[in-house]
Amino acid sequence: MSSSSSSAHLPVKKGDASSTKDASSSFSRNSKNAFGDEESQSIPDRLGLSNLFHNSCWIRPSSAPVLFLQRFWPPPHSGGFSHNKGKDQQHQRGGGVFACVFLVVAVVLIVLVGVFSLILESTEGPHSYAVIIDAGSTGSRVHVFRFKMASGARVLKDEIFHAIKPGLKAHALDPMEAAKTLEPLMATAVKHVPEKLRSSTPLTLRATAGLRLLPEGQEAASALLEASKMKVGEYGFRMDDEYVSILDGMYEGAYGWIAVNYLLRKLSGSVKATKTVAVADLGGGSTQIMYAIGDRDEVKRSPEGYVLPLEGYDVYTKSFKGFGIMAARAKILTQNLDAGDEGWRAHPCAAKGFRGGCTEKCYGLEPGEGYSAIGREEGGDFDQCVDAALMAMEKESMECEVEPCSFAGAWTTKRTTPLYGMSYFYERAQAAKAVRWPNSETKAVKITPSDYKRAGKRVCQTHVDSILKEYPDAEEDHFEYLCLDLAYIYALLTKGYGLKDNEPLHLVDKIDYKGQPVEAAWALGDAIAVMNTFN
Repeated sequence: MSSSSSSAHLPVKKGDASSTKDASSSFSRNSKNAFGDEESQSIPDRLGLSNLFHNSCWIRPSSAPVLFLQRFWPPPHSGGFSHNKGKDQQHQRGGGVFACVFLVVAVVLIVLVGVFSLILESTEGPHSYAVIIDAGSTGSRVHVFRFKMASGARVLKDEIFHAIKPGLKAHALDPMEAAKTLEPLMATAVKHVPEKLRSSTPLTLRATAGLRLLPEGQEAASALLEASKMKVGEYGFRMDDEYVSILDGMYEGAYGWIAVNYLLRKLSGSVKATKTVAVADLGGGSTQIMYAIGDRDEVKRSPEGYVLPLEGYDVYTKSFKGFGIMAARAKILTQNLDAGDEGWRAHPCAAKGFRGGCTEKCYGLEPGEGYSAIGREEGGDFDQCVDAALMAMEKESMECEVEPCSFAGAWTTKRTTPLYGMSYFYERAQAAKAVRWPNSETKAVKITPSDYKRAGKRVCQTHVDSILKEYPDAEEDHFEYLCLDLAYIYALLTKGYGLKDNEPLHLVDKIDYKGQPVEAAWALGDAIAVMNTFN
């Protein structure tokens, strides 16, 4: 099913995204009085400050609380013991007055903050929601985005995220069973979207490369999508026809670029193209790279289908179908094989003790293609594994019609902005302990291709039975391939996306957006695009 109709509206409304935190962490206050219900009780009484005020200040009895200070400057001297009683008393009076001034200012500030917060709450527009289901190759995820109106524009307030495994393709021949796997995700959506708003809340279901590359074929993919549409349609959300589709790789990339730059607050007419960030995403079935081009002449020279106008920027957007981390794995394991016995062949990407393969309906391969591999006695070899990855990338390359090209026959142009990496770029680096990981889930992790290489060399020499012990964050279903995955990432970054060995890549999983952690994923870009189609 085409996704062109669902991707026609990509602009993000501008406006100052005034910050407010989630309601659960907001400052607690009462509508009658910022400090409580007892209106007749004075602020000093409620704060327990009456005695200090009485000793330090004289409050003139009138309708307006006018404070007269006997002495407030200079402040009292500090420290030391005085033998002069008169001066001591004078200093004490001065000290009390100074404390009075400080306390009065503090109380006034507290009151002003409370009043300002109440005004902000009363003027903030109603909330609206968008529910995005990402039916990926390795799992399905739901994003529930809550928006508010500020300065005439809809801006993000917070996000709820829930992921499950496996994905729809695990039940490729049983569409109804596949659709049932979405029930926990819909339970999350129902829990967080008020019932009265569900009929006006858009819900999109986007399948990505997992269904684009389904070994069972496009007929099976369409059946999965139709069954899933029926299932999520039972919950009362707004579902226009174009809200359910197999998302085109170009728009998957475009939405990802919008999402990351939006969260980093770089989508503004005042932000130059050179101040935005480039984004590289690595999924299970495909990979994308996107970045703004500041040179208008270069934009004019670009071949058709490579540059999209997004939010006032010309963005290079390229998706490589079949080069996600799972799909590429099968291609690599058919390359650079040694002779073996019993039909098995040793491979430099396989860990010592590894024995595995695929004989039919292999994800990322054509029907009828398969592979089998065993680990060498001396263990895996990272450098040779990189060579195998490069061979797979070159084998798939089409003729370069317009120079210069990166790989797979794709035209490219110079990137001048910092590169941010998402998804498996992040997960595999974390699993392999490639760099020291920060405690904060929203802090970007700085890494280089050389860091992946050093980690890969360690992993490739680890016996398959010890990988989970040495690298407990590795996925239980895929830990045997950690050596291969790191080698492929290194090849993709350096050969495919043109990074130098010591050039930084900024890894993000979540980004702090005004005090809220938000997933760095294309789903937010889809939500923004859909919300901007209606008010």
